Amino acid sequence: MHRLFLITIVLLSFAGSPDAVIAQSGRNAQSSLNHRGQRTAVITLQRTVCYGTCPEYKLTIFADGRVLYEGISYVKKEGKAWGRITRRQLETLILEFNKINYFSLADSYTPGTKVCPQSMTDMPAATTSLTRNGKSKTIVHYHGCRGLSVMDQLTQLENKIDEVVNVNKWVK
Repeated sequence: MHRLFLITIVLLSFAGSPDAVIAQSGRNAQSSLNHRGQRTAVITLQRTVCYGTCPEYKLTIFADGRVLYEGISYVKKEGKAWGRITRRQLETLILEFNKINYFSLADSYTPGTKVCPQSMTDMPAATTSLTRNGKSKTIVHYHGCRGLSVMDQLTQLENKIDEVVNVNKWVK
């Protein structure tokens, strides 16, 4: 009985860490995040490699301002790191999404789609997502797509996320 009690205490203390919460899978992770309120992811940005040495990493910004960085390749910091942004900075980022009517944009700007009329090869891509008021949207943006002004708007949004988070401390 004493042993069961100790195991339960250890598991509960471990489950409270940010890495453990994020590492959970499926419905348990989602309900855990929602149950804790401010742990819900609001914005994500994931950048992919290119033919050269473009940095590959993912940013997850939570409602409480915490930022999870995950460096994958061609970055200064590989693995996970935590940062923080202010409430005002988070609100500024959400305004940037609203300015370009993010929820009304196509889900994918990739070669072979009608929203990518011209493309170049060997370019990186960026995937962004926004979750607000019960709605979620994800957009895949291949940086080789050209010909529409929305491509520039998405690039500016992606760069703004990097700037606000100060991703250079981990990437360059």
